[in-house]
Amino acid sequence: MEFIKDFENNTNQYSKKIKDSIYLEKAKKIDVKGCEDICEIIIGTNEIEYQTTPSVGKKKFITDKKLDIASGVQKNSKYAKKLSQSLIQNGFQGINHFSSILYLNELYKVNCIIYNTDTQKYYSTTVKNYEPLYCIYRNNGWFQVNDMIESDKKSFSDVSELSTVLTMDYPSIFIYRLYLDTISKYKAKQLEEMAVKEDIPLETDKGKKKIKKELYDAINLKHYIQDI
Repeated sequence: MEFIKDFENNTNQYSKKIKDSIYLEKAKKIDVKGCEDICEIIIGTNEIEYQTTPSVGKKKFITDKKLDIASGVQKNSKYAKKLSQSLIQNGFQGINHFSSILYLNELYKVNCIIYNTDTQKYYSTTVKNYEPLYCIYRNNGWFQVNDMIESDKKSFSDVSELSTVLTMDYPSIFIYRLYLDTISKYKAKQLEEMAVKEDIPLETDKGKKKIKKELYDAINLKHYIQDI
């Protein structure tokens, strides 16, 4: 997401890793067959009981655990309206729902960073400075890897591109209420004026004029990080 680079010098720790990209170094610790559901990787990595469960029982463990987590989901007034209790619960009843990743990030305090081999791009799923959990989508399956290196020259891509591998039942990584109203309520000129007041550059690092969506995201991100 290009707009994240605007905050490269921001001292707020929540935005520190958002401007970084992740590069695959090796393919160690990757099973021959990947998981059908990315939630299995996130839950399995954080639940000791899963790690001690025999292989034949792991799938049932994950199914039961997802239902258990879903039953414990409570309404949160701080969440955006679209990320409702019912949306999250419905997501856990299926597989590979983006809302499930967002909720599990908060539950386990991790940042699920996805590398899609089809697009050869990287995607961060939270703006918080949580411990990264690296997941790769390859050959119709999900894998966890630990051997990654970071580069400060690249940025994560927009999560909307994950629609080919996930059910995007929620449109962004902003789970809390945003500073701005819906983008349709603003004209590009209005957002440009707001960006100037917020000391947000009107051009990308490549010198191109930012489009309306990029300005909208940049303004929201700045206030979002401050509120966190």
